Amino acid sequence: MSSRPPESGVLRSRRQRLLQSIIRPVGHKSKGLMGLNKFLHNESLTTTLDILLAVDVLILIATISLEVQFLKSEIDDFEHACLSGQCSMFANEEEAEEEFDEFGDQDLKKAEEILLYISVGILSLFALELSLLFIANPKEFLSSPFHCLDLVVVVVALVFETAFQDLESVGFLVVARTWRFVRIGHAIVEVEEHVHEHKKHAETENVVAGNATVETEEAVVEGQQEAKEV
Repeated sequence: MSSRPPESGVLRSRRQRLLQSIIRPVGHKSKGLMGLNKFLHNESLTTTLDILLAVDVLILIATISLEVQFLKSEIDDFEHACLSGQCSMFANEEEAEEEFDEFGDQDLKKAEEILLYISVGILSLFALELSLLFIANPKEFLSSPFHCLDLVVVVVALVFETAFQDLESVGFLVVARTWRFVRIGHAIVEVEEHVHEHKKHAETENVVAGNATVETEEAVVEGQQEAKEV
């Protein structure tokens, strides 16, 4: 069994540059709308958005679980109605649909709706943040595949959860539910990117602080030498 050859420094460097070009932060070095960029990259704001992103993932997982539990309770009520002979009592399909709407644990359905409203609120904040970032840095934003994908995921999710929420097409429901899993995967990648960015920023600050300490020590040594010469 042949072992995998070690990765050369050139290939590693190219891979790192490609990764940085995809997920590079937008607006850190831009000269346009400095005040807006400074606000968008404020540490408190970015930390809050990261927390909201994690909360949104938990909400998505919870809504999927609640929806599954509600469907199970709906099926159980339907089976009980049919076994008790209630299904044959309906005069027409409309009367049956009205009765079936009451099937299932309605508390689960209401809890799911509340969580979805919270999720829509969080998505709206993300959309606002991305819109402001685009306004401040349009060219840099459009040249960043990661941020363009971020905007697409947020906008499509908002459309699914608001404009077409009451649409009962089976095909649409499948796509909308699948998109929730896309959001979860995208959120995990985004959190990892933010962690990497914060780590890199901390390392840069440590290097700068270390250089400043060295310069200070050198200045002290030079001062002591000059004092001895005098």
